[in-house]
Amino acid sequence: MNPETDDRVADAYDRLGSVPEYSAVADAVGRRDWPQAEEALSALPADQESYALELLADEEGVESFLEDAAAAHSASARARTSLAARWIVLGWSARGHALASETSREQMDAFREWLIRAEQMLTAVCADNPAYAPAWAARILTARGLEVGQSEAIRRYRQLNAVFPHHFPGQRDALIYLSPRWHGDNQTAHAFALRALEEAPDGSDSGSLIAFYHLERWMEAGRGEAGAAILAQPAVLAEIADAAARSVLHPSHVPSPLGIQAQSAFALALWLAGERAAAAVHLRALGGRASAFPWDHAVAGPHALRVVADEVFGPQDAPR
Repeated sequence: MNPETDDRVADAYDRLGSVPEYSAVADAVGRRDWPQAEEALSALPADQESYALELLADEEGVESFLEDAAAAHSASARARTSLAARWIVLGWSARGHALASETSREQMDAFREWLIRAEQMLTAVCADNPAYAPAWAARILTARGLEVGQSEAIRRYRQLNAVFPHHFPGQRDALIYLSPRWHGDNQTAHAFALRALEEAPDGSDSGSLIAFYHLERWMEAGRGEAGAAILAQPAVLAEIADAAARSVLHPSHVPSPLGIQAQSAFALALWLAGERAAAAVHLRALGGRASAFPWDHAVAGPHALRVVADEVFGPQDAPR
């Protein structure tokens, strides 16, 4: 391992308090000041707000603050959606990440209980505030967890797309639900990713759905050599390269917290395919940052990114 590799390569994934663009949200949450947190969230584009809510929901113990906020500001779509997002996280934590066949009835019951609570709250939010995109995006995730059916998930995605086109977190979760891991199929998932790429403006993060789609195929194949062979196919590499050129590598691309996740998807897919030079482009673009998803599907924690960087750049050329 290169001893000179910048510590930022591996120390931590992005969290709410470490993302500069979300500092106002993090500061307000730290002070338990919901009105200021809402003001900071409202200043973000809807897709970035959804991602900020995801990171907020990952904060340990934040549910007490969000419960108080939702009770004190019962008309606030943001307060209620933030609490529902935390309930979704608590549900997935109760379930764990094992296959359904390896998950106990008690775990599944707890999972469903949390998601049903979240779904009920989000349904009310969407009824009261049909133009509030983060609530529709969160309902795509509850649709997957509760397995309400892909047609209903796509209905929710269309509602989301109508109020905020090219909403990347919503697109990402819809794509996952359409994939074979969630009883979908590759043809439908691939078509969804391609259409998102075609419809998105140049420089959009939506192009990374192509990388996410092929990572889903890698996971479906067992996350080993068989999956890596899929990623290394010339046609797959060409499709990933084209998507990258039209999205995160396009001159119109604007770096953002969501862009970290998009760059991470390209970097991971190309590293797994053995395309070190191409992966290096995206690792450098990350600027020493990384998102937990999708890296946590392939490496054992953020410290393992040091190994990835040393492998991609070599012992003397890791980014500093």
